[in-house]
Amino acid sequence: MAKTKRPSPLKEYSPRSQRSYRRQHELEEKLANLRAMIVGEERKLATAKENRDRYGRMVVNPQHLYERQLDDSLREIADRKSKIQVYNGIFAEVQTEIESFEPMPTRVAERAHKQRELACLTRLRVTHDGRIDKAIVGLRKLLVARAELTASIVRLAAEIDFERTDFDGERFAALLAVLPTAMQPESARWRLSFLGAEPDRRPCEIRRAIQIFPETLPAAHFYRRGEIASLTEAQRAEASAEERREFSAWELDQSVQSSTKEPSIDARTMPGSGILYTG
Repeated sequence: MAKTKRPSPLKEYSPRSQRSYRRQHELEEKLANLRAMIVGEERKLATAKENRDRYGRMVVNPQHLYERQLDDSLREIADRKSKIQVYNGIFAEVQTEIESFEPMPTRVAERAHKQRELACLTRLRVTHDGRIDKAIVGLRKLLVARAELTASIVRLAAEIDFERTDFDGERFAALLAVLPTAMQPESARWRLSFLGAEPDRRPCEIRRAIQIFPETLPAAHFYRRGEIASLTEAQRAEASAEERREFSAWELDQSVQSSTKEPSIDARTMPGSGILYTG
């Protein structure tokens, strides 16, 4: 009986970019502000309508003492309705843009194809960097050999009391001094970070409202509180340190507010409204 060939496991890639998540977050904040503005205008509109009705009933007085107030209420109603209409239009536009970020299967497939190409290109580049390392080693040997020849020239010229100080050695000595060493290992480390494949990555729960780390092919690394992120040891330490600093600042604010006995909204809420970018 022939063995069934097992399919190769598919590499998972992020369906969206970090930039799109950041933009969505900005739009969501704008949407919340618009919603608050609309609610505020609707409340003012309701009050204006109450005033209209009240002054309308009172304006029947022969002295017309409330006619101006009625006119003011009617103008305010028209103004509030216009503002609400404008805000609702903007709200709909922002909502449509947010919905456009929803990953579509065709776009995700196209993005994954390009991400696979990126992963392949980074592997080829690391291999190429190995050739560069070998070329540098060869060049270093050539430069050392030239330096030895220059030293022999200087020594022999001194034996015949040759009156000259420039033996054309500084140019190549400067080149030798700046030649790098072992370029490929650093390239390989960069590739691991680009692929999100560092060996010290571990699951970590996000405790801030928004947490952002350098984007990798498998993950956009834009997180909200409660989500699980695969973080390196350095990223986990940075996130913990930032959380402690934020909490300390919140505790200080609590202390100040308690001493002044004027609690604010911030003093009654836990920290976590900011954005941390570690990169």
